[in-house]
Amino acid sequence: MIEETFQTLRLHTDRANQAYNEVILFSDSLDIQALDDFDKVKVIDSFIFRFIKIQDLMGNKLFREI
Repeated sequence: MIEETFQTLRLHTDRANQAYNEVILFSDSLDIQALDDFDKVKVIDSFIFRFIKIQDLMGNKLFREI
């Protein structure tokens, strides 16, 4: 059971890292107008979603399993 939790955490962490790396590529041009660019917003949303999923999974499952 704990191994499944770690696998899921790895998945969310890998995807969060991919989104983070994309955000870094356009971070120099990150301003209020960037929010009009749907592709940039999708990447930022993806990073935030994965970050929240990691926190939730750790709090709801991993800490209880440990």
